[in-house]
Amino acid sequence: MRARRLTLALAIVFAAALAVAVVRWATAPSDAERVRGVIERFVTATNARDAAALCDEVLSLRFLEAQTGARGERARSLCRRDIASLQDTRLRLVAIEAVRVDGDRAVARARIAYGSVVRRQRLFFRRDDGRWRIDGGSPL
Repeated sequence: MRARRLTLALAIVFAAALAVAVVRWATAPSDAERVRGVIERFVTATNARDAAALCDEVLSLRFLEAQTGARGERARSLCRRDIASLQDTRLRLVAIEAVRVDGDRAVARARIAYGSVVRRQRLFFRRDDGRWRIDGGSPL
């Protein structure tokens, strides 16, 4: 009788743990949603001139190295300096038109307003250390 109770208790604990895991998995954001979040964070951080967020979290190191010509932490440092010197940069995310994820890379199309001018952009992303980061971009 005691063995049955123990078995039943263990089964209940296992079922509860499994249910929690399923709920977490089902409600976790998809890669496309995470990429959308990076675009939103890019606009917010740019408007706030939040150099730490942009240079350390939003933009990939590979992108920073290509833009600055420096390597590693020096590229991040130059990025932070450049972002801190921005003036009157106000972006507005008009729309994220599409996101396509392929493994550790993604491409998004977005309309971003720079002042009164709306531009369509293609943004490239790379998953870096488990996080999506902007790895480049081009106008459409």
